[in-house]
Amino acid sequence: MKAPTTFNSIIDPSVFLTLGIAAFTSLLVLVYRVYHFEPCQEIEISVKQGLLHVGEIIQFKAISNSGGGRMEWHFGSDEDANKTGSVVNHTFKEPGRYEVVLTTNNTCKRYRTIYVREAPVLVDENLVAKFSGPELAEVGTPVTFKDSTAGATQWEWWFGENNFVDATDRIARYTYETPGTKKVRLLVNGHKVGEKMIEVIIPKAQQSGARTRPSPKRQPTIVIPKRPVQEPLQNPLEANTKEEKMFPEINRQGLEAILKSIVEGEGTVAGFYPYLCSDESMQVTYNGTTINLSDLNMELRDVKKIKKIKSLDIQFSKNPTTNCIFSMSIVLEKKGFPFF
Repeated sequence: MKAPTTFNSIIDPSVFLTLGIAAFTSLLVLVYRVYHFEPCQEIEISVKQGLLHVGEIIQFKAISNSGGGRMEWHFGSDEDANKTGSVVNHTFKEPGRYEVVLTTNNTCKRYRTIYVREAPVLVDENLVAKFSGPELAEVGTPVTFKDSTAGATQWEWWFGENNFVDATDRIARYTYETPGTKKVRLLVNGHKVGEKMIEVIIPKAQQSGARTRPSPKRQPTIVIPKRPVQEPLQNPLEANTKEEKMFPEINRQGLEAILKSIVEGEGTVAGFYPYLCSDESMQVTYNGTTINLSDLNMELRDVKKIKKIKSLDIQFSKNPTTNCIFSMSIVLEKKGFPFF
């Protein structure tokens, strides 16, 4: 009769020995990691406030309450080697959007997104138009601006309430219809440019709703009525003056066309300017984040091709009086990897 086969006779005893050694080794590694484990520190990446430019020496600083540990920086470009230390300096050679990464103790990472712009252009004084004017004005009260540029023969004035030329003389008068901060621009001889900010306020009498003090009553005088004169017919061109100052019409398809031209590198965010209530300082919402137009230009250029766009949605709001856009929200999703 054949003896029954046991479990131990099927598996070589060396297998059990190998499994035991592997389990013991794994346990030692686990104990070592637990014993030497250090939680990630709460670290903040600090960088100067304001605009960052190409060629500028920018200081980055790691702020932590606990301190200590090895700190390694990476600036989103392979042009320069990584730098170490709690305070480092870096210079970017190209404009764009950069993801700064700080790694501590080779394990913990912190991120900071920055935008680097082109270096500012040095202004040639020979190309600057010089003019004078008030820094404060009231709605409904005319203000005067005077050009003092040497050799000036042609002038084009913009007073910040529309996109049309408001005056073409050396001395210009203008009456503001709306309050707020306005940018006065002057173009002299077609190439010299000058700018000035002016604050337009509502008159105090209108702010408080106060009425003017009535004059003392006088004895009525007898007035001989004059022959009525027929009012001249209003010139239809004058009646439509305000309509001419309205901003041009644009729909969602038009805005998408401007956006796609930026993605392809054929246009810039300046294509939006004629339709916006404010200038290049206007902020928009892009994939849930509020950024200004210059940063939007970098984000769209980073998409590179229209074919990479999976979905695109643009929502905007207009001023019902002037037809200009005062808010805009853009949601753009790439193919393959969604935005976060």
